[in-house]
Amino acid sequence: MSNVVCLIFYKFFKILRPYPKPERKAACLEELKKIKVEAGVYLPSNPEAVVLEIDYNSGTPMQSAAKAPFLARFKVQKCGIQELENINARQGKR
Repeated sequence: MSNVVCLIFYKFFKILRPYPKPERKAACLEELKKIKVEAGVYLPSNPEAVVLEIDYNSGTPMQSAAKAPFLARFKVQKCGIQELENINARQGKR
């Protein structure tokens, strides 16, 4: 599932980069609203917690050339890696 999150970050980078800096915030918020949280998704930076929801008003473009071009807040529930694997196995995900 972390590949899904990485693909979202890459997509954001390609979408937001062409916008002039003053317009990136609005574009970031608009693109963030298109993301739907699926059961069993986790963030690579926190693989022991499942993502419950996204704060759709938190999207902020980054000011650096970092790999992740935006910052967003997520509501997560800590469940441990084993439980997260069990959740995804029950849903038939790898």
